[in-house]
Amino acid sequence: MQKTFNPIERLRAPEFTRDWGLTLGVNPADERIYNANLQLSDKKLNAVKYDLSRYERGDGFTGTRNILSHHQAWRGWTVTDQLSVTTSDSGSISGLYLRPSVDLSKKLSFLKDYVVGATYSLERNKQMDRKADSVTGTSFEFNTWSVYLKSPEKNPNHWGMSFMTRENSYPYGRSLIRGDRSRNFNLYADFLKNPHHQLHFNATYRRLQILDSAITTQTSDNSILGRAEYIVNEWKGFLRGNALYEVGSGQQQKLNYTYLQVPAGTGQYAWIDYNNDGIQQLSEFVLAQFQDQAQYIRVYTPTNEYVRATYTTLNYSVTLTPKSIIGKGERPLPGCWPE
Repeated sequence: MQKTFNPIERLRAPEFTRDWGLTLGVNPADERIYNANLQLSDKKLNAVKYDLSRYERGDGFTGTRNILSHHQAWRGWTVTDQLSVTTSDSGSISGLYLRPSVDLSKKLSFLKDYVVGATYSLERNKQMDRKADSVTGTSFEFNTWSVYLKSPEKNPNHWGMSFMTRENSYPYGRSLIRGDRSRNFNLYADFLKNPHHQLHFNATYRRLQILDSAITTQTSDNSILGRAEYIVNEWKGFLRGNALYEVGSGQQQKLNYTYLQVPAGTGQYAWIDYNNDGIQQLSEFVLAQFQDQAQYIRVYTPTNEYVRATYTTLNYSVTLTPKSIIGKGERPLPGCWPE
């Protein structure tokens, strides 16, 4: 693909550059991609697959990715695993992106086909700057362990719960150092048996533990996230609506703000020197009452400080469609004109 090519719609997956160890935003360049794969499978959908890809850019970046995937089902046991290894080189930076994952589950026939399982995944993206002899700021690593129990998804009403632990590592010198660990418990349920009244519920409790305060600016914290959604569809679609309720608590990055002067009429705020000292103070900026006084805008900047935050959200909508209950040839409702 040439550098000057400009697609009308998105050409690749959103995480295409991330999969190759690149930043999300890269400058246009001539590109060449080579792919080859080999797969062995049987009638029971057990399969082993190998993918080999090479990515070359005109700016000097080259990458090679190897992916080995496997799926096996035997006597109620199911194992799905994948190993992805990506090596890259862009001259001054060399990278290794390691991504193994495995999911092992068992269908419990004596418990109405409930499924119990465990998963493990690791992502280690280490980009080494040869000139600075250190890892780059975009390097990262995290690994997760989880166990779960869930009802059969084929049931109209189903539920599940899981426990997961995750460790995050951050760049420090020439290595990636563990900075924090979180433990998460999740419970969800979907009640879909009644087509006219449906309910979705999801709740997560998270406990964050800081392992090295020199690596991360976060602090140990307990948080909870909850979400419930109710959907109604009655009288052949005459009444449709949904209500969404969310509640959460945790840490939020503290923001500082300042005011910048812009051409008159293009801002939102005005400065009034209440104490006549000629010095702009944050408490002296107010919303402009007249357009010619709007000479300042408010600009937010993130800080390295985190503060406790809670939020509650309630959204709802109701739609009435009389047409759905007024058929052809039927008498319209009072005050309504037939089409």
